[in-house]
Amino acid sequence: MDLQYTARKARRMLGLNLHAWEILLVFSLAAVAVATVFVVALARKEASEIKREYDTYKLTVDAKVAEARVEGIKAGEAAGNALARAAALEKEAAKLAKEAEEAKLETERLKAQVAWRHLSPDQSKLIIGDLYGKTFAIHFDYSPNDPEAMQFSEDLLKAIKEAGIVTYTHPLVAPPAPPGVIIIGTENDPAYQALKSALERANVQFKLAPRNGPTRLSIGSKLAPF
Repeated sequence: MDLQYTARKARRMLGLNLHAWEILLVFSLAAVAVATVFVVALARKEASEIKREYDTYKLTVDAKVAEARVEGIKAGEAAGNALARAAALEKEAAKLAKEAEEAKLETERLKAQVAWRHLSPDQSKLIIGDLYGKTFAIHFDYSPNDPEAMQFSEDLLKAIKEAGIVTYTHPLVAPPAPPGVIIIGTENDPAYQALKSALERANVQFKLAPRNGPTRLSIGSKLAPF
């Protein structure tokens, strides 16, 4: 009797018989399977979303990198162009500076050519020192109608007189004295040689015109610059 009771009790646990328990187990396993499928599906969906977001991020980063590369190339080209322009401008500036310096020198040369002649204090001292104590006479020819030549004649005449040299002045009107400074006379005449030496030391430009006769110093118009 006890064995029969025990067997009946085993067959009806929690009010369910063995067959009912089998059906319940099947449904439980099915539910677990469905849940597993659902979890796997969610995991795959989440992984897909993550991959899509990563791909979108990667595309965005790649686009920004490409844009930065393009901007860098443009910046490099702009910098190269700027350097080229700067080099061209520097070359042009150097050319203009050279031309300005040449123009300045040419202007100074032209100013010197058209400026009136005169004896500086140092030149006068050299002429006086070379001629001082000499005992000879010089004939002095000049053009009174040329103001520039007249002024230069006065400078030279003053220095020669201060050296104690006897001078005889001859204003030449028609014809006037030839252009420039000319020493005229016999080459072996002491006055000729002394006047030549004095003007050379004083750096006064002159020409020589050897001929027989007394030594003469002719002061004509300034020689043409061209």
